[in-house]
Amino acid sequence: MKKLKFTFHGKDLYADMLTEEAPLTCEAVEKACPFTTRWVHAKIVYNEVFCPTTIEGPKFRENPIPNVPGDIGFYDLPQCICCWHGDMKPLGAGNVFARFTPEQMAAFHEETVGMWEETGCPVTVDVVEEV
Repeated sequence: MKKLKFTFHGKDLYADMLTEEAPLTCEAVEKACPFTTRWVHAKIVYNEVFCPTTIEGPKFRENPIPNVPGDIGFYDLPQCICCWHGDMKPLGAGNVFARFTPEQMAAFHEETVGMWEETGCPVTVDVVEEV
């Protein structure tokens, strides 16, 4: 299984790629990787961060499911990868293409919960084989 890998704060965090549910999005993300960008705290649904990208993914929501903690979605306008974590209130359906395990989501939440005060944290995004 392929994993989406986020490297920031000196740590590597992994999510399962949902290649069966969102094959076009997963392919577009993998083609663009690796790349470095910056985290931004969205605060729309409380615990949500995103990183701008130049990924040329599908112009539609391939896997439009209501977002739950641990989901990772791709948005084409603006182009970004969005991660929902911790206690949050879903706002709608995102193009979900990857998902953290509960353990990885807890670690991700711990690393990102303070980003409201620390905007612009660098992150490297990559796709790797099962770790």
